[in-house]
Amino acid sequence: MNSVNKLVAIGFAALLGACDSGSPGNESGIGGIGGSGVFSLNVTDAPIDKANKVVVEFIGAELRSGDATAPLVFDFAPKAIDLLDLQGISTATLIDNQPVPAGTYRELRLKVNVDEDGELESYIELTDGSRHELIIPSGAQSGLKIKRDIVILDGDARVFTVDFDVRRSIVVAGRIGKPNVKFHLKPVLRLVDNTDSGDITGQIDSDLLNAPTCSDADPLTDNAVYVYAGADVVPDDIDSGDDTDVEPLTTSLVSDSGRYAVGFLDAGEYTVAFTCNAGDEDVDRDDDLQFAGSRNVTVVEGLVVTADIVP
Repeated sequence: MNSVNKLVAIGFAALLGACDSGSPGNESGIGGIGGSGVFSLNVTDAPIDKANKVVVEFIGAELRSGDATAPLVFDFAPKAIDLLDLQGISTATLIDNQPVPAGTYRELRLKVNVDEDGELESYIELTDGSRHELIIPSGAQSGLKIKRDIVILDGDARVFTVDFDVRRSIVVAGRIGKPNVKFHLKPVLRLVDNTDSGDITGQIDSDLLNAPTCSDADPLTDNAVYVYAGADVVPDDIDSGDDTDVEPLTTSLVSDSGRYAVGFLDAGEYTVAFTCNAGDEDVDRDDDLQFAGSRNVTVVEGLVVTADIVP
């Protein structure tokens, strides 16, 4: 298995304040909407195994309208965030309370620091204590791009969360443990409007956790809940190689007490399923993970839905 291939979701729930806005934008509004609103952006994380830290240093953000209008640029002092400090529905603030022209923005860009001075600004620390640079192409120039409509109405205050899927975003070149191994960050991101999202939390039944098939499971890395968009989904692993198979939208490790939490999901129908061999996951192949206790969950905006998983 690729030893860093476990999901990490970053939520960016931070209102863009305490920032230097290098380009204040069109005061008459973007996309024909006048006035101004407040934009918020947070950071959250889903788990990753076989790593002690996954640190990304953020230095700015941009909102782009998709036309000739100058982007809103927000530069701020470097903020190094260990994504593994954020689990479930926890978030860290990048930007706080920044007024922006009302309108529809088409793209968010996040700028990150890259290693240009011999220091490891963004890096991964493996469980053996070794640290490796995260190579982020164009991270400080064009930034990490997320395309979706971001609508801010006059007088509106909106909070958004970026789901940063580290399991699919970290690409290992070479073999871990060898001197020439390199770690590339090629981000897989989705942006969620917190107003339209909700959370799932629940308990895994002890019969599932203690099943004979789970006797060899490491409770810290192998017990996980996979979340799929839509009801009655037949659960499968990530990137099984068959285009007809559905992949999980996100995952969550289960605590040693059997609890799990998944945050920042758009309102709608989902399927959640438990597996005790998530540590065998390799995003580049069909791992034939064994799932148990699959169930449907309806996520309601603004609410935390309880969904215990039983045999």
